[in-house]
Amino acid sequence: MPHKSVFYLQEAFNSQKIIEFVTMTSKFSSDVYIQVGNNSYNSKAILGVVNLILTLKKGEKFTVSVNGEDAEYAEVEIKEFFAGLKSPHSTNKVLFKSR
Repeated sequence: MPHKSVFYLQEAFNSQKIIEFVTMTSKFSSDVYIQVGNNSYNSKAILGVVNLILTLKKGEKFTVSVNGEDAEYAEVEIKEFFAGLKSPHSTNKVLFKSR
């Protein structure tokens, strides 16, 4: 059964964080997909993630789905990754929040 987490974009996401996210998700054996509306992107493919992140608008919702042997572990790391992202302009503002 897939594990799903919903996030909302709070501020712009830079290219370094995109690379870190793709690198992190690539270490899992589970499939990890990001979905916005009807579009789904493999989080282990840099071009899809870049396209997705750069077209997201502030406040827009996206879902991260994880399915596979290490899905529970992957889900925890993904939530921690997004929870730990801070705006470069403010040390208190989180780039993403989950619900």
